[in-house]
Amino acid sequence: IRRQRQMCIETGRVWKSPFTEEERRTRALDYLHEHPFLRIQDYMAITGLKRSSANRELLRLSSDPASGLTISGYGSHRVYVRRKTEGDR
Repeated sequence: IRRQRQMCIETGRVWKSPFTEEERRTRALDYLHEHPFLRIQDYMAITGLKRSSANRELLRLSSDPASGLTISGYGSHRVYVRRKTEGDR
């Protein structure tokens, strides 16, 4: 672990998810087909992102109507759900 950490420091390499942003969005929507909501911890598990990166990305995705995700709840009870479309109403 020390050797790997030192290599990251020397090369300036940062740990990133093995998936592209579009693949991560697709994985989140697939997860929501089987579950009623998505927590940051769930998104971390399915994408490999660290907590702060997962949080930033979910906030960015939820602010984009085309992403299919939106926020439900407040504060520590915030979760992400599928955005309702005209056909869902």
